[in-house]
Amino acid sequence: NEYKSYLRIMTSDLVAYLPTEIVQRDAKILKLQHPKEPSKHFLVYFVPDTGACYELLTVKDKHSSWFVDNAVVSSNQLIIATPLDPLFLVLPYLHSNTFHYRPLDQVLVDEQYPDITLLDGIITSVHLDHIADIKSADDCIIKYSQDKTLVWLRRKVNAVIKEMKAAGVSPGFNSELKDRDYQMYACGMVSDYIPGSLKRELLADFGIEEVEIEQVKDEVKSSKRQTENEDNEQPPKRQKVTGNKVKQQKQTRAQKQLAGVNTKGMKSMMAFFSKK
Repeated sequence: NEYKSYLRIMTSDLVAYLPTEIVQRDAKILKLQHPKEPSKHFLVYFVPDTGACYELLTVKDKHSSWFVDNAVVSSNQLIIATPLDPLFLVLPYLHSNTFHYRPLDQVLVDEQYPDITLLDGIITSVHLDHIADIKSADDCIIKYSQDKTLVWLRRKVNAVIKEMKAAGVSPGFNSELKDRDYQMYACGMVSDYIPGSLKRELLADFGIEEVEIEQVKDEVKSSKRQTENEDNEQPPKRQKVTGNKVKQQKQTRAQKQLAGVNTKGMKSMMAFFSKK
């Protein structure tokens, strides 16, 4: 089905970009343990009818306004619901006990985050076969499988790389990219949704050092800050004349781009107002 999303007003100063599935169905917001950091939690939109899960992300900006239907909402943040494979939510509980077969309802037990039990009704043995050995498909008796999980995670990394290339996303905003650059960036993204010990196994499977992942993330952050600084540059003031010298003001990124435009053969603006 085509994935469609629309802006929705959540409160007087909060806007969310939600898929129609959440808006039209009886979706619930679940508070769950974060797959990467057990000490933290995150919010997930859960659609019981379809079993779909959507992570809620917050995008912040200094100054923003949004047109929603016939209203204009002033808000510096936007909530975005993005699809999330529910196996990422199950994996930390399954990974914590790798020795014994257990029914899924005994795996998904968490007194601090009881909402995790809702996933028992939508995840089948067909899904779990990607990350677990199945002893009884009917009763969903399972045990964690490292080999299956690493194969599944490798497919996830390759899927991220494929989408990045199709969308023209460049890790670190470099001009020349190699397959390893994409692998490191994609591994970093997938690693944000798995336990730390499993992250090390995934990176080893790709032959990547953890320090390389951090370097890529730092490079992306540095490039993003540089772009934001250029966008936030104030337009130049009138040039100050000192003696016979003109003090040059720093150009904005937009001005630099305009300066590089080939104007050969173009008329000046004043040509349109001259007498004929």
